[in-house]
Amino acid sequence: SIGSLVVLGLFAIILAPRIIENHILPKIPKKLKKFALFLMMVFVASAYLPLLHYIKASYLIGAFLSGATFSQVNSAHKMFLANGTDVITWLNMLFFACTIGFQVPIKLFFGNRKVWILGSTLIFTAVGIKCVSAIFVPRIQDVEKGSIYNPHRQNQLVTGVAMTCRGGFGLLIAASALSKGIIDAET
Repeated sequence: SIGSLVVLGLFAIILAPRIIENHILPKIPKKLKKFALFLMMVFVASAYLPLLHYIKASYLIGAFLSGATFSQVNSAHKMFLANGTDVITWLNMLFFACTIGFQVPIKLFFGNRKVWILGSTLIFTAVGIKCVSAIFVPRIQDVEKGSIYNPHRQNQLVTGVAMTCRGGFGLLIAASALSKGIIDAET
């Protein structure tokens, strides 16, 4: 397992980028290079993930090695930033729905007052507490009295709103606790 991991790792970091850059990409027409590069990224990731799982290593190492392969290819990073963000957004939504969203029985929302009260309390508490962190944002610039634009207030608002998304990790913990039987579906 370790030997095959070393061989695959060296191939992914040293040999595969050279093959892609020197032998595959020059043969592809210029207007199709971005699409072909994106397809190669998907193909390499689709090959490495099950392969590493099959040799009893983590499939996450396969994801890492596929990323390491294309980090060595010129223009792959720019192409991924330009074209991959939409795919990542949809994959994140799909991941969230499959791991957490589908675990919550929708029947519990209707007619169960306890769920609504507990949910509302947790949401208002979590958002409120995280927005309180905005008062700890340091004042970097002095603002003239009566000025319409106040960068300090903007920084406070951005910090408070940014902190609210950190609560999504609690949903992952709740899903794990539900699957292990630590909490029940009504909780």
